[in-house]
Amino acid sequence: MSRRPRRNHTAIFKAKVALAAIKGEKTLTELAQEFDVHANQITQWKSQLLEGAAGVFGGEAKAGSATAAVDLKTLHAKIGQLTLENDFVSIHRQSRWLYGCWPLKGAFSQPSEAKARTKAKAHSSYFLQRHRLEPT
Repeated sequence: MSRRPRRNHTAIFKAKVALAAIKGEKTLTELAQEFDVHANQITQWKSQLLEGAAGVFGGEAKAGSATAAVDLKTLHAKIGQLTLENDFVSIHRQSRWLYGCWPLKGAFSQPSEAKARTKAKAHSSYFLQRHRLEPT
């Protein structure tokens, strides 16, 4: 006996079979012969339809939208944080280029630590002033 190739049924077909099973006008074996699927599969689709029926009337949809709003607020906060960090990095790179700290006369030379600390402090105060933030 050869095996039948695996079939993928559409959601519309599954819903039609499950609704026919819920109506109860025909037995499972009659439905299985009519739709050419196994009776266990019909029972499984019927139970899935009954479990998901409450979601049609919005019982679960409201709870899902509340969590989506919280996630949206979190994402907006993260976008703001990343925008500030990006601005800081771009300002820092521009100022390093303008003030001649990078690159210096030598190919890979670095400024002294004191000079680097002074410039970093100036850059951070400029950044805070630009974005009207209070220093912490």
